[in-house]
Amino acid sequence: MSDQPRDCSVVAAFSLALHNGGNLSEAISIARRINKPHDARFHELLDPSGLDEEDLEAEILDLAESVKGSLLQMTNGHLVSGAMADFPQAPHSDLVSIYVCMCVCVCIYIYIYIYIYIYSFT
Repeated sequence: MSDQPRDCSVVAAFSLALHNGGNLSEAISIARRINKPHDARFHELLDPSGLDEEDLEAEILDLAESVKGSLLQMTNGHLVSGAMADFPQAPHSDLVSIYVCMCVCVCIYIYIYIYIYIYSFT
């Protein structure tokens, strides 16, 4: 998200959808009712832009794809070590990548709970 900041309502709805078993319409409804402003110190979050439900759903799917792509990159120790080299305070270890099986489990979870829910109602 640091490369592509997201509307705070998109991040909220995505998180809620994962938490509540993939019910995206419920997550969108809850996210729209949030009236507390997000913490402006997080530059990865944009102010709510008033997206309609269709656009919000598309943005959530885009975020899901981005999360899956990031997880896949984190299974590659060379990519992670290279990224960490930019941060002098980062630990110097080869044990910085995540297990492929964990990545696959998370990607399957995202697929089942978000994509199947959406496409079962279209």
